[in-house]
Amino acid sequence: MGKSSENSVFGFAAQRSFGNFAVYNLYNSDKEKTHDISLDFEEAGLPVNTECAVYDFWQNKVIGYAKNQYTAKKLKKNASALLRFTPISGKAPQLVGSNLHLSIGATEIKQIFTSPKTIKIELSDAGAQSGDLLFYSEKELTAYSAENCKIAGIAKVGDKLWKVSLADRVWNTKQIVTLKIK
Repeated sequence: MGKSSENSVFGFAAQRSFGNFAVYNLYNSDKEKTHDISLDFEEAGLPVNTECAVYDFWQNKVIGYAKNQYTAKKLKKNASALLRFTPISGKAPQLVGSNLHLSIGATEIKQIFTSPKTIKIELSDAGAQSGDLLFYSEKELTAYSAENCKIAGIAKVGDKLWKVSLADRVWNTKQIVTLKIK
């Protein structure tokens, strides 16, 4: 998990049936000045020469795209950037971020099933009762159904980016969200 002697880079690469990604915290441990902190994708378990969406947990948005390396610029003393890096591949919609849990999709998402017309997301009991899932999709996403939770809204938040807001998650029950792909 730790990638530096000062613990300025630590995190994990997640391998999931619905897509592999990495979650890393880039932390400026210097108590006196700002620093740039970089993450090498190959060392982080990400594919080389592949564009990755960079999602910032604290800002709850995709802050850009990177290939092979990412640098958090001018992190203030004792500040961190908690980021998810998702390789963008294929034409199917992909989860690129979540603010339901600090694992940014590794813990609160059990499974994602994608067909040409729908995305079915099965959630675990982990995480907040309300929050957002961010998807990269070339096609528009709209609400279809929700079981033991509520789709509070869907908004386009950037080029090919969709924010799905969830609320009222019911613990100890199966929670499933289904979206239409237009």
